[in-house]
Amino acid sequence: MAKNIIVLGTAVGLDEASQTVTVRCAEKEKLVAYDMLVLASGSRTLDSSPFKNIGTTEETRSALKDLQARVEAAKSITVAGAGVTGVEVAGELGSAFGKEKKIILLAPGPRVLEDMLEVNSDIATKELQRLGVEVQLRSRVKESVIGSNGQYEIILSSGTTITTDLYIPTFGLAPNSSYVPAKFLTSQGFIKVDEFLQVTGTKNIWAIGDVSDLEQSQWIKAEYQSAHLAKNLIKILQNQAPQAYKKSTTPMMGLSVGKDMGTGHYGNWRIPTFVARYLRKTLFLEKLTEIVTGTAF
Repeated sequence: MAKNIIVLGTAVGLDEASQTVTVRCAEKEKLVAYDMLVLASGSRTLDSSPFKNIGTTEETRSALKDLQARVEAAKSITVAGAGVTGVEVAGELGSAFGKEKKIILLAPGPRVLEDMLEVNSDIATKELQRLGVEVQLRSRVKESVIGSNGQYEIILSSGTTITTDLYIPTFGLAPNSSYVPAKFLTSQGFIKVDEFLQVTGTKNIWAIGDVSDLEQSQWIKAEYQSAHLAKNLIKILQNQAPQAYKKSTTPMMGLSVGKDMGTGHYGNWRIPTFVARYLRKTLFLEKLTEIVTGTAF
C-alpha cells in the first residue's frame, strides 16, 4: 500500500467514533480512515471573495481573473472594511489607478487599521490619500444591492448611499469547519483546542491555523503552529511526551500601502517603514518551496 495518498476533495463530515472523514470527490463521497488527524482547513471570506481560496484552485483562479477584469472595466471602485486587507487592496488600487478611477475606502470606525497603533493608521491614511484614495471614516456598510444598470448601491448605516461600478468588501472571515461536529466548535465555528493544539475532548485529533480558536488568523501564526505540531506528532509516535505550544502574547502586524510604503508594529513598537515594506514586498513567496517541503522548519 502506498505510504502517501493525496485525496482531492472537500471534507463534508467527521466521525470521531469510527475515525473517518467523509470527503466529497467530484460526484462521489469517500470515507478516509485515520489513526491521527490534523485539521488545517483554514478560513474563507464571508462574501466569498478570492482573497481566500474559493473551492478548487481552478475556481479560485477564475474568480481572481474575473475580479481583475471588473477592476479594469470600472470607473469607480469602493472598498469596504479598513483592516489590513482593505487598506492593502485600496493601496494597490490607488497605485495602479488613482489618477484615472475614483477609489473610495470605507472605514467603519474613527480611523483605518483600528487594531494597530494610531501612528500606523496615520501613516496609512496619508499614503492612501497621496495615492488618490478617498478615505471615508465612520462609514459602516448596512446593505449593498446591484441596480438594473449593473452598478452597486451601497447603503451606509448613516443612511447615505454610494453608487459605484465595483464594490469590494474586505471584512469578515469564517472558519472552514462545517464538516466538524458542533460539540468541538465555539459559537463562532472555530475548533476548540488545548495548549497542545489538540481538539478539546479528543485523543487523536489536532487543529491548527485559521480554523482553530487558539490565535488570531495570521499566516505567521499558522506557520508556528504547524512547525510545533509536526515536532509533537513525531514525539507522540516515538512514545515521548509532547510539548505545550506557547502562544505569542505580543500583537504584531505589518502591511504594504501601495508599492512604495509600508507600516506595522510589534507590540507598542512601530516597525520602520522600510522594514515593513521589505517584509511585505514578496509576501514571503520566496519561502514557499521550503514551507511545502518542510525544510523551513
